[in-house]
Amino acid sequence: MHPMIQRIDTRRTWMDLFLPKEQINLLHQITDKISIQASHSGVKEFSVLFIGESATGKTMAAEVLANELHLPLFRIDLYQVVSKYIGETETNLRQVFDAAETSGALLFFDEADALFSKRSEVKDSHDRYENIEINSFLQYINNYRGLVILSVKKVLHPSILPKFSYIVKFPEQKSPNRKRRHLS
Repeated sequence: MHPMIQRIDTRRTWMDLFLPKEQINLLHQITDKISIQASHSGVKEFSVLFIGESATGKTMAAEVLANELHLPLFRIDLYQVVSKYIGETETNLRQVFDAAETSGALLFFDEADALFSKRSEVKDSHDRYENIEINSFLQYINNYRGLVILSVKKVLHPSILPKFSYIVKFPEQKSPNRKRRHLS
């Protein structure tokens, strides 16, 4: 396995999630849609965006989806993938996707803000290259034959949002001392 990929144990279940009903329903829709798609022709080009601050349940939700779908879960921290050197980020991304391709794993890109926060108006050649890196990343996601989840803290640029099959917003937890459970 590639050193930038961490395999996550997927023992989490729906009862471990402490989310409002709306988010739980969206997560169920995702698993239902993927299950139907997989039964017909295998999962293809399916991407989900999780938006929320740290400690809101994004990683746990990815674990639940992987467990529910009986898929291995690979976590990729984009802070490790993104490089300040031109061309190295794209090389790292290619290596991650190549390593994951044969596994059929759910790819969970945590801290995707590391890459997407760099998208900007093109003012110089460096800005242009950063936008090319983002476009390359989106192309890798589109070509991956499986489920890809990106986790970000803030909403991405509006031009990127249509690239995702589902967008799930994770609200801040109101009481960190409460046990995790479904909210009705």
